[in-house]
Amino acid sequence: MKIEQIKEIVTEKIKLPLPGIELQKLMAPVGRAAYENIQHEVQTYRQGAVLIHIFESNASPHIVFIKRSDYDGVHSGQISFPGGKFENADANFEYTAIREANEEVGIAQSEIEIAGMLSRVHIPVSKFTVHPFISFGNKIPKLKKDDNEVKEILLLPFLEFLNPANKIETKVTVKSGMIRQVPCYQIGDHIVWGATAMMMAEIIWMFDHA
Repeated sequence: MKIEQIKEIVTEKIKLPLPGIELQKLMAPVGRAAYENIQHEVQTYRQGAVLIHIFESNASPHIVFIKRSDYDGVHSGQISFPGGKFENADANFEYTAIREANEEVGIAQSEIEIAGMLSRVHIPVSKFTVHPFISFGNKIPKLKKDDNEVKEILLLPFLEFLNPANKIETKVTVKSGMIRQVPCYQIGDHIVWGATAMMMAEIIWMFDHA
């Protein structure tokens, strides 16, 4: 599947009512607080945005992920999309996603074509509501990581996420030292789980219903 086909499907499906929380639940870690139990508090969560940037490399579509730096926080060392907190100076959440992607991995705004926003994801452990934006680029972006926030930039093949064999359950060790059972996507040696996997699930849903 070429990036033009992917872009066509995403652009069409993202305009439709998306499955949101009901689908996100399927990729939620065991023990994660259910949305029904946190509805009263999500209005107080901090707001943020991420950029899911899809581009073509050697005639194969890839997605830009990052491995977060090790720090004293709940998302230390995890694989995620470039993104971060909404700032008062940001015009909107789309701007936040673009700004953060530029700051963390160097993607220039001129290389980004926004297709739209997925369903919001509420993250109880860090008290954040994340707004995920999908973008496309017709070439490999010029990447440069922010060493303070990014341990590694990962360019993972998009089509591997559509392979049902790569959706598994495994055990991960979180910052607290607790071992958790999580549904995830295993792409090579990389485990994509948590909120990032919940966002990917909605993209995969688009192709399951294309």
